[in-house]
Amino acid sequence: MPPVSGGATIEGVKLLALTGIAALVLAAGAAARPSATIIRVISVATSLRTHDAPPKGPSKGDFVVIDDKLTNQVAQFGKKKGALVGTDHASETNIGNNRVIVDGIARLPGGTVHFRGELKVDKNGIAAVPVVGGTGDFQSAKGTVAIANLTKDGKTALNVYSLKLLPTS
Repeated sequence: MPPVSGGATIEGVKLLALTGIAALVLAAGAAARPSATIIRVISVATSLRTHDAPPKGPSKGDFVVIDDKLTNQVAQFGKKKGALVGTDHASETNIGNNRVIVDGIARLPGGTVHFRGELKVDKNGIAAVPVVGGTGDFQSAKGTVAIANLTKDGKTALNVYSLKLLPTS
């Protein structure tokens, strides 16, 4: 193979060019993923199972398993406001002293969002739980899901996912 300037071979230059193109493609893919995403859905309970551990009444060890349907609160995911866009499944466990741990998965277009941690309620009654990961479009997601009850029985709520998405390369 005849050398190119500086003693490099044509194969070496081709390999270097292909490596550079691959790096650009990977960087473009990572850059195309938004670093912050807000998802707003209305959550409506479809199933609610309460488990009351002794002693009777609210106490440490009690838990609730909840399934919800999720509809768009705003147009997103290429669907109009009000469109069904997913489901979620979560358990809420009483750990005593008016504290609750939540562990759940929201299934949305493009992947899942996993939320888990202690439920924190602010002075306005908005509850928040940490987002600890996800799959698909939400892989490695971090952030929070804020939950605002829209009905007194708590069966309908606005869930706002504030996500930070890391590059997936």
